[in-house]
Amino acid sequence: MEIAESRGGELVLWADDDQRIFFDLIPELLCILDAEGRFRRTNIAWSGMLGYARDLLLSRSLFDFIHPEDSPASVLAFAALDPRTPVSDHVCRFMTADGEYRWLSWNAALLPDGKGVIASARDLSVRMELERKLEAAVEESERGNRAKSRFISTISHELRTPLNAVLGYAALLEDRPSDPKTASCLRCIRGSGNVLRDLINDILDLSKAESGRIALEAEPTDPRNMLAELAEVFRFDVEKKGIALSLRTGRSMPSMLLIDGKRLRQVLLNLVGNAVKFTERGSVDVLLEADPEGGVPAGIPAGDRRKSYKSTLLIQIRDTGIGMTAEYLQRLFEPFSQQDPGIHRTYGGTGLGLSISKRLLDLMDATIECESAVGSGSFFSISIPSVVSSGRERPFSLWIGAQPDS
Repeated sequence: MEIAESRGGELVLWADDDQRIFFDLIPELLCILDAEGRFRRTNIAWSGMLGYARDLLLSRSLFDFIHPEDSPASVLAFAALDPRTPVSDHVCRFMTADGEYRWLSWNAALLPDGKGVIASARDLSVRMELERKLEAAVEESERGNRAKSRFISTISHELRTPLNAVLGYAALLEDRPSDPKTASCLRCIRGSGNVLRDLINDILDLSKAESGRIALEAEPTDPRNMLAELAEVFRFDVEKKGIALSLRTGRSMPSMLLIDGKRLRQVLLNLVGNAVKFTERGSVDVLLEADPEGGVPAGIPAGDRRKSYKSTLLIQIRDTGIGMTAEYLQRLFEPFSQQDPGIHRTYGGTGLGLSISKRLLDLMDATIECESAVGSGSFFSISIPSVVSSGRERPFSLWIGAQPDS
């Protein structure tokens, strides 16, 4: 195929019949433009796709058909063409013979003599419409989720007010002398009310996390005190089951962490609580360690909290409990996720704790991983980067319940 220039300066496509047939058989839109962007030749696809007869396009400018909003960018792309800079995947709206617009993706390059342009275009209208519908569906889904979160938040607050009144009056009645049957009923009211309150709090936390309304508040936090609090929270359950709970810090654990202690404590309560709940024999081991980013500054004596540095906080929780299936591990952090109905009936729970913990850790730019197998227990590892730390202490160790294996 050869491009030549006529006496009038117009570009003319000279080709034998085979080349002309090949030009027309290509399903994409093909055209030859002069240096001003006027059509000099089009293939038959222009008629089939956009409805234009060839003689209607010839001598018309390409830019006459481009949507006004897309025209400035298209003019700039055309003007920027040079032998080393073709146009690739330039997307614009192009008017059809019916006056509608279709999305086209253009590729174009200068002809060898630099006096014209050869261009091809693909119709993206179906894809663009699907993307538009997808964006609309996503926006609609997000609006629905926001409305759901607002509803859950509102109803949770409304439920907590009367529930707190019920629990308060039950506590007052428990303090008064009563017969054994009445005392048992009051304990049932208190216990059931506390379960319901915890569920409402979990739902409220999940709602806040999903709507992005949880803001972290860093505060000085003593990791040893946090472990001591965990020991007291789970002491009764651990001793009742006859298992061991070991809580330790590593050798490089700082004296103080600048972190949202309330949210970190919530994560540990959820994870350690699950470990204790699902462990009938053996032990639960909790280890807090720190990996100083760049090393601990030299010369910091034990207990000195005046100098600060950054550490990656590492948390490991290992148990010898019932373990989890590989299938369940894939959806471990999904809201309301339960391993199977039988386990739920035996151990209870809402399936929200791990989901909330994962969202809180995401806010801390942290990672959480889990290894588990049925009958072999579970191992959770958490890494929280760039935690401002100060001082250093000797390793801290505390255990309750049965003597842990050494």
